[in-house]
Amino acid sequence: MVDLQPVRLGELRKANVPLAVSCPLCSHRANVDPVRVRGPDSLDIKELTSRFRCQKCLRHGGMSVTAETKPWVWHLRRTRQFHRISPMMKMIRDEGEDEQA
Repeated sequence: MVDLQPVRLGELRKANVPLAVSCPLCSHRANVDPVRVRGPDSLDIKELTSRFRCQKCLRHGGMSVTAETKPWVWHLRRTRQFHRISPMMKMIRDEGEDEQA
């Protein structure tokens, strides 16, 4: 298992990468602008799981919170943080490659 550095709220704010929030109960998924989330820049986004309420089933807490995958991987590649890209994320194509396939 790869031990990756945690994703911080401030990193997503600066990179303009949305949070992907999903409900484990009803599978509803939404993107959230990290600028709208209260908390310090140093906050690990995994600590946000209890702060969200599902807009579909109204469950509070227990949400899955991650960085939106493609924009996050593209940011890590642009900033040469290759050590933070998980093996599964390495399969994601670079910006512009999607249209060429």
